[in-house]
Amino acid sequence: MFRRKVPNPPPRRAPSPPKTLTPSTRPPPSAYLSEFWGSSPRSAFSPSNILFAAKALFIATALVGAGAVTVIHTVKYTTGVRSISEFNHLMQHWAHLYLPRISSDDPDDWSWEEAED
Repeated sequence: MFRRKVPNPPPRRAPSPPKTLTPSTRPPPSAYLSEFWGSSPRSAFSPSNILFAAKALFIATALVGAGAVTVIHTVKYTTGVRSISEFNHLMQHWAHLYLPRISSDDPDDWSWEEAED
């Protein structure tokens, strides 16, 4: 049979020396803060920054309030209650059904001695 001649692979490169860590030439973070704040940290309390923080607080409060209202209306819709007293009766009914050991018909029908046993 005929043998095909395969060319020799190229020579391997010599391994490169390990990279050494050089000290950073970047300025320390405090330099960036002084750029951001100005010459003193007091400039962080400028009126524009205070308004920015107040706006962020207002937005966060509005989002939490909207979430709470959404949860309340979702629970009202799914349980079919129309008032807090109906919700109270429904929760007491569910407690009697699903938690019979810890629910009681009369809240004055227990004592510490019985509860500790």
